[in-house]
Amino acid sequence: MNQALTFGWDLDHARKPVVGYGSDERPFIVGLTTKALVLRLTAPPDSFILHIDDTYKLNEYPVLVVGVSDCSRGFYLVTLFVVSQRKHDVINRG
Repeated sequence: MNQALTFGWDLDHARKPVVGYGSDERPFIVGLTTKALVLRLTAPPDSFILHIDDTYKLNEYPVLVVGVSDCSRGFYLVTLFVVSQRKHDVINRG
């Protein structure tokens, strides 16, 4: 349950994730999470708020943070996305 897994947005002909090269045509997008973190989304939708935020100060690549908060204002990570560029269509894909 706590073993890390990575995933991409697109799949190739063999159904393997395609993470891209970082160009405008093939942006680099990879997600990082665990099954235990994803299970946080199985709670009733009215019991949490979904948050999506980003940071650009960690390295050369933007990092999108996806998480939930509960009624006691606790924040719980669900997944991280590393993307190659800060473009609207790339962020929407992630």
